[in-house]
Amino acid sequence: MLVQRRKARQDAAEFRHLCHVLSGSQKDTITWEDFERQMHNEVMVAYMAAIGLEVHDVELFFKIVAGAAEHGEVSIDRFVEGCMQMRGAATGIDMQRELFELHMLHKDVKRFETQSNLKLSHCIRHIEDIAAHLILMHQNGHSLAADPAMSTDASQTALGPAATAALSL
Repeated sequence: MLVQRRKARQDAAEFRHLCHVLSGSQKDTITWEDFERQMHNEVMVAYMAAIGLEVHDVELFFKIVAGAAEHGEVSIDRFVEGCMQMRGAATGIDMQRELFELHMLHKDVKRFETQSNLKLSHCIRHIEDIAAHLILMHQNGHSLAADPAMSTDASQTALGPAATAALSL
């Protein structure tokens, strides 16, 4: 087990060095364009295959390895780490971890949906109350402009700034 870890660290260090050499620049990142270009380089393809990475869908592979990288660019360290994790077949624990994370994400989305629906219902009730109040005022011949109790300051307090702004339209 210790030998395997040492070999994996050595593979990662060699792969990191190869990425730096093949990028041809002093930057510590890889872009989608860099990776696509390098996948036409026989040395890179052969090395990746030798360490257990056979890439059939180049764009999908990059997106998975890069993760949520901004602007299609990922640090070489993150890229190498992602590639090392992609070697070989997924184990049962890998699959269970992904299922667990998916389940937790699903719970978070459902909780967000429930909270959003409650807040939206609350807002709708307030809008309906304001609309009913305005209709009643209109039926009684009152206008906000003529009613000193509903001056700008009073209406902002009674109805809130958003409702007051909507009424002034």
